[in-house]
Amino acid sequence: MESEKLSPQESIQLIGQVIEEAKTRFRENGFIYVFWGLFISLIALAQFILLYNELYAINWYPYLAVPFGMVFTMFYYRKKTKKRTTNQISNIIASAWIVLAINKMILGFFFAPILGENLSPVILILLAIGILVSGIALKSNILILSSFLINIAGILCFNVDWLYQPLVLSAASFVAVMLPGVYLYIQSKNRNRPTRTIRNA
Repeated sequence: MESEKLSPQESIQLIGQVIEEAKTRFRENGFIYVFWGLFISLIALAQFILLYNELYAINWYPYLAVPFGMVFTMFYYRKKTKKRTTNQISNIIASAWIVLAINKMILGFFFAPILGENLSPVILILLAIGILVSGIALKSNILILSSFLINIAGILCFNVDWLYQPLVLSAASFVAVMLPGVYLYIQSKNRNRPTRTIRNA
């Protein structure tokens, strides 16, 4: 039995439907961007406080909380996928974030002595790539703009004193990850809010 062939117009409509489904699912998951933006911001701020107080030997301890954040994220998405089927675009975004997260953890825990003062800028640039992938795939202008802001922060961070680099990471996570997440979360709430019909007396 031959599969039914789609016309070019039908193919474009199908692709558009897939993108809209992914965008809807993403808007519902705006919470995760709020979570990670605030989480990374607080961890980087804690590192700065330790460095500022010359506790250099333990300045990386706050990052030990990152695996717990990843476990929480896994359980959160597992719960979400039970309620909604995934599509190819959602899978691409999720796979990109998994690869980036694993690389950031490997760089942070095993290559920090080699990267030295360049660790925070590299982490920022990897974060920008993840945000950009999501923004382009979902056609979200706010995410695309956020990715550029984070990328610029990462490049500028190479010229910032090592002591203050965690502050740059903290600010970038708060402004370009958490705040867009709040915006998308509010958008989702507004879209899901039932409209009231006014009846004439």
